[in-house]
Amino acid sequence: MKARKAIEKIKAKHDLRSAVKEALDTLPSAVCYFTPAGTIKLCNTAMYELYRKITQSDLQSLTELNEALEGCDNTTGVIRDGNVFLFPDGHAWQYSAEKITTAQGEVYTEVIFDDVTELYEKQQELKCQSRELKKM
Repeated sequence: MKARKAIEKIKAKHDLRSAVKEALDTLPSAVCYFTPAGTIKLCNTAMYELYRKITQSDLQSLTELNEALEGCDNTTGVIRDGNVFLFPDGHAWQYSAEKITTAQGEVYTEVIFDDVTELYEKQQELKCQSRELKKM
């Protein structure tokens, strides 16, 4: 009887983890949580795809991600404009990272890339218009 309860508890925990992962994968943003040691705790498909576009390899750690972002230039095809990364496919992704603390006191690093393509294009358009107005 105890074994059955243990199995049910493990199955419920596994089902919850699967549901959380599935929900994270449906987000339009690229999201990843790293342990204090810098290893991946939870990462969605969009984050793995973005990282592959930059490095043509799989994401393994926060250090690798930071090194890849610092190395963005014309050779990678990804251009950095402040905290916005411009990809060859025309998309612009805004990067943010912050420390978060769980209710249990565990500290993780949350990294998010938000697709800001439309906003970035509008901002560039406004800058161009401002330059034209200054010329006049």
